[in-house]
Amino acid sequence: MSFLNPFFLFGALALAVPVLIHLVRREKSEVVQFSSLMFLLKVPKRSVRQQKLKNLLLMLLRLLILALLVAAFMRPYLTDTPLSAAAAGQAQGVVMLLDNSYSMRYGTNFDRLKTEANKRINQLGANDRMSLVVFNNNAIVLARPTSNKNELQAAVASLEPSFGGTRYYEAFVAADRVLQQYSNMKRQLILISDFQRAGWNRSSRENVIAKDVKTEMVNLGVENSTNVGIDNVSVDAASFSRTFGGRVVARIHNYRKDQPVTVPVSLMVNDKEVGGRHSLTIPANSTELTEFTGFDLPIGPTKGKLKVEAVDPLAVDNEFLFSMDDSKS
Repeated sequence: MSFLNPFFLFGALALAVPVLIHLVRREKSEVVQFSSLMFLLKVPKRSVRQQKLKNLLLMLLRLLILALLVAAFMRPYLTDTPLSAAAAGQAQGVVMLLDNSYSMRYGTNFDRLKTEANKRINQLGANDRMSLVVFNNNAIVLARPTSNKNELQAAVASLEPSFGGTRYYEAFVAADRVLQQYSNMKRQLILISDFQRAGWNRSSRENVIAKDVKTEMVNLGVENSTNVGIDNVSVDAASFSRTFGGRVVARIHNYRKDQPVTVPVSLMVNDKEVGGRHSLTIPANSTELTEFTGFDLPIGPTKGKLKVEAVDPLAVDNEFLFSMDDSKS
């Protein structure tokens, strides 16, 4: 068994709360002096023991409820690894989906993807077969079903992250076609991805995989991204003169969820910095606009580059290239 949100395991610390309540609210015996006990009713020891047992069962029930809540938030799922199938003596047909979309460029995500893929290739039994499907906006069968581990590992080594988006539906459709080729074999689907929410298309039918196919999800996602990137750059449709009278507007995105960031933003025209350097403060998990105007513009086609000076795990979105054309001067 594995968990999609293992970090919620820290929620198990809440199990200490009912225990503390039980200890704090435990009844304490109070000594009261009487001249005579003849008018007091004697409480059987059995009733006292029953009350203690009732309190103990109540505490255990509270602990069970909290444990079930923690387990629900951890989102457990069953996995069936290639080793278990090999131990059972049944040949296995595996399709491994490898996400090479743009988001996998973050940090060491793609190196981790290759490590996880090679680990599962090494787990294949002698009679097992595996196919590789790489996907971003589209899905491509990278390796047909084979038992040759060297061929599969060479295919993984040749992979590079793309600049495409993520669409899981296309990946599942391609995987389903390959899985249908495994007759009289135990079928398994392995998906290695950072599980970007935007990749799920709610208007399409994601459940194209047969119910008898065992699945393993390898989540390489990052809980709190520290990336700062340029979403887009727009140039005003203004008349050009020696001095640019329009605006170059850039939208900068802070993907951090825990704190704002301050970054320098600069504009270069034909590899020369213009318009001054801006210091931009962006709130957590938000975007801010910055604009450049009033700079000298050369005659003819001009190449522009907007740059954010930030040290983060995804450097490729710190620059944005565009062009302008002062052809009317």
